[in-house]
Amino acid sequence: MMHLSGVLLAALSFCTVLSGLAVAGIGQPLFRNVGFKCSPGALQNVRALADRGHITVTWVPHASDYECVKLDGKYSVVLTWRPLNGVLHRKEIAAYRNHFVISGLLPYTPFIITTFLRYTNAYGNRYDGKITRLLTWTEVSGPSTPQRVRVTRFGRDGAVIEWERPELTHGPLDGYVYVMCTVSSCHDKPSIQCSDQRDTTQQLMNMQNVTALQYYWVWLGGYNNDRKGNRVIGDFAPMCFRVPSAVTAMNEVRDMKVQCSSKPNTMSVSWKHPDVGKIPDGYSFEFNGLQVANHHVDTNTSCHAKDCKYSFGGLRGGQHYSFRILSHSDDVGPFGVDAGRGECTVPESAPPAPSTEIEVVYIDGLNNTQQAIKFSGTFSDVNGPLTNVSLLVAEDTQIDACDEPVTWRVAHSQSPIKCYGLPLHGNNKASDTCNESDGILRCVLGTSTACQHAANCNGPLSVGVKYAVKIRAYNAAGYTETPPAFFTAGKTSSAPKFGRGMQWFALLVIAGIVLLILYSVHAGRKYQAVHADEDLMGT
Repeated sequence: MMHLSGVLLAALSFCTVLSGLAVAGIGQPLFRNVGFKCSPGALQNVRALADRGHITVTWVPHASDYECVKLDGKYSVVLTWRPLNGVLHRKEIAAYRNHFVISGLLPYTPFIITTFLRYTNAYGNRYDGKITRLLTWTEVSGPSTPQRVRVTRFGRDGAVIEWERPELTHGPLDGYVYVMCTVSSCHDKPSIQCSDQRDTTQQLMNMQNVTALQYYWVWLGGYNNDRKGNRVIGDFAPMCFRVPSAVTAMNEVRDMKVQCSSKPNTMSVSWKHPDVGKIPDGYSFEFNGLQVANHHVDTNTSCHAKDCKYSFGGLRGGQHYSFRILSHSDDVGPFGVDAGRGECTVPESAPPAPSTEIEVVYIDGLNNTQQAIKFSGTFSDVNGPLTNVSLLVAEDTQIDACDEPVTWRVAHSQSPIKCYGLPLHGNNKASDTCNESDGILRCVLGTSTACQHAANCNGPLSVGVKYAVKIRAYNAAGYTETPPAFFTAGKTSSAPKFGRGMQWFALLVIAGIVLLILYSVHAGRKYQAVHADEDLMGT
């Protein structure tokens, strides 16, 4: 028996040694030879065919050796692509395929593409072949609409229309096409096929032989030529104007002053008409680079004698605004060169007060040193970017002394309890304090238990103490806050609170009432039946 045990022990030890050698890769000449034999070479005939929104990469499919794949080995093609200075993307594809389509790409963008063949053996070891690198551009597309299309001059030889380049060219921007048609009014919108298209490579066009008091509609679009020489036209910008009997270009306005102010966030511009030249019907203000609507200023309402003044509202604190002034004709709209330019920055001011207040809520599962609150409002950044939002907690008599909030540990080492802060955003926020969903901020005070060294710790509340809590939002100019909400730690709501026990009790009461009603109905029917039998016997 002892001899048999020794033999088994020796066999077990031998198997263990073999297992260790196998894990180390020793004693596997077959697999090592297969791995070496199956090391992949370069993919053959790799090509990249670029289109507007995608690139098709093709190659000759790899013919896998049966000896290399019969023991769970496999070949694959690894494909990577990225725009210049962009994000790298990677895809691994089965080697029997002969192409892959990279989609969702921007037009007229250079891409670096790499491909190589990979062999993975049964043990997960990878062998990569030679890398093939390609550089290609996606095909051009149509540009976006030209910007600021306007009449700049009228003369004996016609009208001059100028514009600025499209914001998105999607190519080298080889030129522009335009169509001009006569219409009965600017409300009569014609099709783009209302006349023959004409070409220009400049950012202006001379409209010859225009007729005074006639309405004209202009369609203007940019184009790019693709690799095959086909013209790809972008979006058309519409423009309508009426040729006046006489319009002269306006000189620059005089004595322009620009002032931005807060509360409310406004910009006030004052200026004087030019010294010489005809006073226009109005002025047009065009803002640069911001989502601010252009404004038409009527000289009859905004100007008195030679002095004009106009104010813009709905601006944002801390934002820089720049604009240009053009003369405005009732027939033509904005026309001419810039008559003036201005800029200013709206000062930041404290955030506006929120429209809602904090609500103290009572929920099951919290202990006596915790309290839940919720806030369904928001703090606006219209007066400047918000830099911090914090919960401020203190004993009720100390909630107005929160100019310099302390930590939970310092606050609770004093009596009365001083104001302490719990940041809700940023790297130093108090963890596990609040969460936000569906536009509602829900917080639980007193969730942390280890607050000896933590700077922003949401430590336990003191039972029996009346607390106050408020939320304060900061920006560079100051802060605003909600009105405080009050609660006593460890005290439940004065309103009925139905926990699980109360819910079961309520269900039992309802069930008893239902049974009582059913019993009453049954007894009444039985009583009626008995009396009916007595009446029959009596008869």
